[in-house]
Amino acid sequence: MTEGGEAEVTPPGRTTRLSENDVRVVSSLLGSTLGSGEDRMRDSGLARSSYRISKRRLYEAGVVEDRYLPRPGLVGTRWVTFLLSRPFADRVGEVAGSLLSNPRSVVVLSGTHMVFSTLYHSSASEREEFEQEVHDGKLGTPIALLHVDGQEPDVPVYFDFEGAWSRFRGGTGTQGYPRALPRAGGDRPPRRGIFGGGLGALSSLLKRPFEAEEGGRPQHLTGPDSLTRSQRRLLEEAQVEWRVLLSLTNPPRHKGGELADVLFTKGRLRPGVTASSMLNALVSEADLHPFLLAGDGTTALMGTLAGKAPQTAESSSSEPRPSVLPVVTRYLQDLEVLREPIGTLQAPLWHRYDRLL
Repeated sequence: MTEGGEAEVTPPGRTTRLSENDVRVVSSLLGSTLGSGEDRMRDSGLARSSYRISKRRLYEAGVVEDRYLPRPGLVGTRWVTFLLSRPFADRVGEVAGSLLSNPRSVVVLSGTHMVFSTLYHSSASEREEFEQEVHDGKLGTPIALLHVDGQEPDVPVYFDFEGAWSRFRGGTGTQGYPRALPRAGGDRPPRRGIFGGGLGALSSLLKRPFEAEEGGRPQHLTGPDSLTRSQRRLLEEAQVEWRVLLSLTNPPRHKGGELADVLFTKGRLRPGVTASSMLNALVSEADLHPFLLAGDGTTALMGTLAGKAPQTAESSSSEPRPSVLPVVTRYLQDLEVLREPIGTLQAPLWHRYDRLL
């Protein structure tokens, strides 16, 4: 940490030590809504200059990243597929590369013994073709393969890290958690459609964080505060959602605490329950906030973060946290868990929805 209490910028794959100001800014960003930057600054409780310095350094260090998530139907998607596989160690790179080359992939995450991917399929035949590839063993041993209907998804948490971050900080509360797979406004088309000028606005919005990086422009300025009118309309009509994501390849450290592992838990849903009903119990009874929770009516897949909480006066006096397993087993059976150290993760594809256009 620098003398001014600013984040140390470290290469990807290593940890970044955060100051108290940095931690507060991360909380503000992960819980961000479509309000103004001034509102987010004020909600953090920090002076304007302190907020701006921390925000810039957090983006430079790769701790947080902006993304624009379209509702599935807007990009011609009917099925959202989640794959968790366990290839042999010497095939992890090959499997990740195969998923990376699939034009329907938007997320590819790999570790020492696991590969996770999210794909957006436009038709049942496309989905079935991918499913056959999985069952043929070309992508490792499948632990979980879920196809979720993009029109009526049971995905109550879709890469929302605010709850996990709040728990890491000692239960400081959340502003927007849980954020589901974008679908609000899905029953109505944009006022001007997505063709012509609308398609151009959508394409430039989805590419916005990546074009800034490729052009050497500041990453902390890729949020929604300086969009065109057409781009802004897509957000206001809930066709696209702006999301600040926590990096899973550059875990932060703070006062001896660290987000150390990512866990994927798969299980069969017990009769009469859904992923959405399971989430309510996880949060209220077990104080667990998954960053991902998806169900297809038969199977559920959950992504969580684990680690050591920072040493603060509040954490040293806090009561023990409730057990998670009894709550999970009330909703799921035949559990299978994959645990991967965050320090070993690679994310060759991290929410690239622009590939779908």
